Amino acid sequence: MKDRQALPARNIRDLWGRGKFWEIFGFSSGNFTTLELAKQYSALTRTYHDSLEDKPMIDDAFATLNAPLTRQFYESCRAIMQAIQSEVGSKRYDQAESSMWEELWEWVSQRWQEPPEELVNSLKVKHAKSKITDTAKKAAYEAWVAENE
Repeated sequence: MKDRQALPARNIRDLWGRGKFWEIFGFSSGNFTTLELAKQYSALTRTYHDSLEDKPMIDDAFATLNAPLTRQFYESCRAIMQAIQSEVGSKRYDQAESSMWEELWEWVSQRWQEPPEELVNSLKVKHAKSKITDTAKKAAYEAWVAENE
């Protein structure tokens, strides 16, 4: 019961849906140790042990952040999302964040590879209504979209 009171209220599903895995555990950046992560994971699993919706998200976020390779891919995705936000602006980014994250993370977590630039461009165009002005990038993006549909 003590752990339940010590944890701030978190909307696990919202954080998960926006790719905020660090924040699920109460961190504001990736500057935490494995021991600190494990401690927060333990507290959260005790708090949300009965939640059929939140517990699997907590488990998956922990598994991603706890393993060096998956954490590296996750952090790369976070950097990509920050770059997209800088490029398209906060208003368009906020409206499209969840859908962009879902598509980006699904692609990366199925392949465990860095996403191609064409995928990142497709996220900006499809979800944030951004326009590609560079002719070569636009041609590569259009070819990639045609190949993947």
